[in-house]
Amino acid sequence: MKSILVAINSKYVHTALGLRYVNEFCRKNAIEVTLIEETIQTPLLAVLAEITRAKPEVVGFSVHIWNKTYVYSLIELVRKVLPAAKIVVGGPEVAFEPERIFNEKSEIDFIVQGEGEICFSELLKALKNADDKVPAHIAYRDKNGAVQINGGVTVVEDLAELGFPYPDLETIVAENKIVYYECTRG
Repeated sequence: MKSILVAINSKYVHTALGLRYVNEFCRKNAIEVTLIEETIQTPLLAVLAEITRAKPEVVGFSVHIWNKTYVYSLIELVRKVLPAAKIVVGGPEVAFEPERIFNEKSEIDFIVQGEGEICFSELLKALKNADDKVPAHIAYRDKNGAVQINGGVTVVEDLAELGFPYPDLETIVAENKIVYYECTRG
């Protein structure tokens, strides 16, 4: 199953720590995911072209205060161009009020609640296996359109479970980008 994660950073020098962790956790667990990192200054159609060239079945977005409007516009375009693709969102702007978010953006299929490494990878496995059971910590609409919260927010308790989010560290440093790193959460 072709899956991509789309990070829309506020500036070129920034890197998307959250989606880099999700990407590495998936890779570490033999789940193929491609990470696309762009900025809010990148033209929407350029990012859409990059997404559509990948021909994904699942497109994941991280939504933050600085990129919400941009990401929501991008989601609308992705839904028009790739109507069968599953659209998954996570991040601080969407994780805690799924009913409101589904009302704001009907194009969204799933909302990751809390930390996304484990539950996003489990969602990808379920989608690949055509499993109707949505993993815990993923909000979704059921067949009747009702929002299902499905377990609330998840937290990774042992950061050692996560892979190092910068397998491309030398490139990031050479490009003078910021390297974020977490030693604790919460």
